[in-house]
This record gives sequence, structure tokens and C-alpha cells, in this order.
Amino acid sequence: MPHIYLVRHGRTTANKDGILAGRSKGVNLDNVGLDQVLKTSFALSEIKFKKVFSSPMERCIATTEILLKNNNYKSKLQISNDLNECDYGYWQNRKLKDLRKEKMWKLVQNSPSKVTFPGGESFLNILNRFKKFVIKESNKLKKDDNLLIVSHGDPIRLFVSYCLGIDLDKFQKVIIDPSSITIIDIWKKDTLVKTMNTRIDLISKSKSVLGGGAG
Repeated sequence: MPHIYLVRHGRTTANKDGILAGRSKGVNLDNVGLDQVLKTSFALSEIKFKKVFSSPMERCIATTEILLKNNNYKSKLQISNDLNECDYGYWQNRKLKDLRKEKMWKLVQNSPSKVTFPGGESFLNILNRFKKFVIKESNKLKKDDNLLIVSHGDPIRLFVSYCLGIDLDKFQKVIIDPSSITIIDIWKKDTLVKTMNTRIDLISKSKSVLGGGAG
């Protein structure tokens, strides 16, 4: 089976300030995020990626560029809108503490399958576009090829939930932290979640190599 590496972008200024950034422009990695991604890059340094894709958002592109600095990947980074953050519509760029007061908040947390953000998209649409993209690209790979995708929390959580057979209404129980690594083996429609939400910055302060290295 091909191996799909899903990495969430590092911590951003919006994450730090409790803001739902969505597709807002100018949201960049903060110093903590830069450090997180650097440590993650050491873990992925010896993985030979067949292709590398990123969401078009600046925070994901910046994360991908750091990851590839310590990797021998020579091909061009590819951008796909299918990997983009959720279009939160009128919720975008608002503080989470204020959004929690909205009537729709409980629906977002408990019945996300019924949610379409005002002026934005539904969780189901996020899942469908992300899933379609990953399956399409994985079908182009050979056995043991590696694919790197850098995206956002909700798209990755939704796809991981799908791979685990978790109902969409339960996807909020899945945690995907900034700069975490999730590895999924996929062949046609068969999926195997090998590791989820692995945070290198918490595991070790050394230059750990994921899946290998001495000792």
C-alpha cells in the first residue's frame, strides 16, 4: 500500500490568539509554530516522497517549505484547493470565545453532519473534496510510495475519522494538533491508520527520524 503522510501546519498567530482563521490571508506561523515544524522536519528528513502537496494557505506552504529543507525531495511542490481549510463563511476570523455563544455552536460540536457555515461550506463538503483528492492521488502511486500532504486540522480530522469508520458526527473527538504527523496506508478504498497525531516536539527534543534511525 502507498503511505500517505498528513501533516497539519505549525501553530499560527491565530491559533495562539484563539481566532478561527479559516481562509483569512496573512495568517503566519508564530515562533512556536516555526520550532514545531523544524522538529517535525527532522523526523521526515529520510522519507523519500514521490509527491508533495499543500493547501494554498500561507501557513501550510510555509510549513511545507520548512519540511522539505531537511528532505532530499527535488520535485516541485504542488498546491491543491481540495486541501484548503474549511470555508467558515461569516464565522471566519472571529474569536472562538465569541463563537461559543452562537446558537449553532452546539450543532457544530454535536451534529456536524447537519452544519453548513453561513456564507461558507459544510463539513460533508470538506470531507468529500479531501477524500476524493487523496484517493485519486494514492491510486497513481506504487506499492511503498510515500505521499506528503500538508493541510489543516478539520480536513485532516474528517479524513482520519472516515478512515477509521467513525461517523461524521463524532469527528470532533479526533485531535489533530499543529505540526502533527498522521500516516495512513491506502489502496483504492482500503485504509489503515498507522499513526495519528504524532507530535515530534513532545516526543523528543532531539533530531528523531520517524520510522528509522540508529537504535
